[in-house]
Amino acid sequence: MSIAARRLSRSAVPTGDVIYDANGRPSGPGFVRYEDLYVSGDTVTAALRRLSEPAIVTFPPGKFMLSGFPYYGGAIDVPKAQNCLGIIGSGKGTLGGNTGTIFQMIPGTSSFVTGTSPETPTQAQGGTTQVWVMRCVGTLGSVRFENFQIVGAAEGHNFGGLYVYHPRGDTIIRNVLVCGTEGNNGAPPGETFAISVYQGNMGKILIEDCEVDGRRVIGGEWFAAGGITCGQSIGAVVNRCTAHHQRASSPFVFYRSFDGTLNDCVWGTTDPLQTSLSNVRPVSEVNQEVASGIVHNNCTYNHCTPNRMTHITHSNNHMVCQYTDWPSRSCVNGTLKVVNPTYNNIWGDNRLYISSWVTGVDGTTNDDSMTTPPLVTQSDGVTHIPYVWSHDTNTVIY
Repeated sequence: MSIAARRLSRSAVPTGDVIYDANGRPSGPGFVRYEDLYVSGDTVTAALRRLSEPAIVTFPPGKFMLSGFPYYGGAIDVPKAQNCLGIIGSGKGTLGGNTGTIFQMIPGTSSFVTGTSPETPTQAQGGTTQVWVMRCVGTLGSVRFENFQIVGAAEGHNFGGLYVYHPRGDTIIRNVLVCGTEGNNGAPPGETFAISVYQGNMGKILIEDCEVDGRRVIGGEWFAAGGITCGQSIGAVVNRCTAHHQRASSPFVFYRSFDGTLNDCVWGTTDPLQTSLSNVRPVSEVNQEVASGIVHNNCTYNHCTPNRMTHITHSNNHMVCQYTDWPSRSCVNGTLKVVNPTYNNIWGDNRLYISSWVTGVDGTTNDDSMTTPPLVTQSDGVTHIPYVWSHDTNTVIY
């Protein structure tokens, strides 16, 4: 089998040799060019809906301008009716650049109004923000999203970036850059994410070589609430990703998730927090909320200055999670292992800080099931590194 065919075999696209051009754009079995779907006047979604058989749609270099969120709260809807199995572009480019495949919002084109439209509730109203630049909901198979950039703009309300919900198979997100989504709180509905895979327990989740930048221009204001999140997932793997300049939530979040792994990632920035919001700040670089079996390998945690909070947060209660086609899982005394961390000195003692907090989400009692402290080790995975565990009181764990 060729290298190209082995690479393809990680998805549910029909197997066969695939040719990649200089921009990483594939052609061959299971791929359809956007140019072969597009008819003059089409939106991106209208073109995707012209698929006549299951396929991944590939895009050329260029900017694809998006007006509002007309497709169930999405500027782009990846339609399951045609079983669109994902989007692969011609490079993610850079923030503010003109290379690669760029899906860019046009400022002020949304018809939603915060507090009036049900998709964009206020914090006091509760619920979740149901608006994204690219949404992929309930697909009938595995999906891939690779090699492109998403750019947000001022729309007058919060919104997320790439959202994959309840795929009926594996999810691969690779080499994607998401810039300037909008969020204004560390909890829903103000907590939005640039890359989100939720209820991914039907198959495997692989997110790698992705970047989330909360700004819209280099050196500009921070707009994003959160970075990357995996919710209700089992065995998610995140490789070589970075998320930074989030103003309200964490660069990475595991929510009600088990056995996830973060490898060689860089979370956060040491830049001074820059936001027009008052009394809003990120608490940690990685948050594991109702989670167990999580492992971090060779990750970097940069907490923004001068906001002295913590590098990692980890919560448990007595919740038992039951997911489709998986045995029930308990998060009681959930485990966390951090191997070979790099971190900035936020409290002057040059130690990594991990805070365990109590959650009462989803109607559970506001209790705390954690009795065993997280394990922090050198690269051998055995030799302990002293760190500060903030659990009722700050304790140095050796």
